[in-house]
Amino acid sequence: MAKKAAVQSRWRTLIFALIFLTVIATIYQPGSAAQTISSETEDHFVYLPLITYTISKGIYGSVSFGSLGLWADVSLDLRFFNGSEWSTIASTTTDENGVYSFKNMPSLQAGQRYYIRFLNTEASGYLYTWRTLPITAYQAGQEVHAGDFNIVDINLIAPYSGAQMYLPLEFRWHLRGGLLTDSYEFNLFEPQTSTPYFYTDPPLGFVDRYTLASLPTGFHYNTWYLWDVWVYGPNGNAEGDWGISYWSYYVSFSAPLGSDTASIRIVKTADIVPLLIRANRLPSDFDLGE
Repeated sequence: MAKKAAVQSRWRTLIFALIFLTVIATIYQPGSAAQTISSETEDHFVYLPLITYTISKGIYGSVSFGSLGLWADVSLDLRFFNGSEWSTIASTTTDENGVYSFKNMPSLQAGQRYYIRFLNTEASGYLYTWRTLPITAYQAGQEVHAGDFNIVDINLIAPYSGAQMYLPLEFRWHLRGGLLTDSYEFNLFEPQTSTPYFYTDPPLGFVDRYTLASLPTGFHYNTWYLWDVWVYGPNGNAEGDWGISYWSYYVSFSAPLGSDTASIRIVKTADIVPLLIRANRLPSDFDLGE
């Protein structure tokens, strides 16, 4: 009898403990409807709530690299416009699935904006930069899809840097794989002052070449200029959803035959940012992250 009483006492203690845990879990249960799981003890069933939590992704999207798919460890900045100037309010890297997320960001007030910036000053093979479309309305805790984009570079083919050519001249570059929504823009500009500056407007579409038939207004023969290519996404415009090739190439038109071009080098786009800003081709917030 003593053994039976001890067993019954242990069962009663277990049941009371389970009931106590059920009451505590119910008190601290989130507002969403609870699901249940059961714990069976002989002929008794005790139902416990399954507590679930929803974590906001905040401002999010994904980054890919060419046809290789989603790309991990890509450094990104969340740029913030406070109504008068831009700054980097947060930075992150994409996770193992190529997904980025900026959580717990402050709400935007009237006239303020966010956008996502990829900025590359060192690694050839990637675009120099990509800029998403701006976010103009955001409440703290809200989920906003800022954009998915691809950072594989635009490889410039011809004319190679330092070429001295006659017009008309065909400029060629590699398309970025199967990104059929890409639309390309040819740019030609003076390397010291960015004046003059010529670019194809509207963008050319999904094409890998552009023929310059004659010198644009303000350009001269036997003068060194730089050319590069920009790429626009399906919603690209002046405010965002575009990127720029990592390199810029020198070219001169109708130069004398036999001129020495050995000292002519290719130029990283990062090195000519001040020129692009002065030419109003880049907004002033493209300050290499400062």
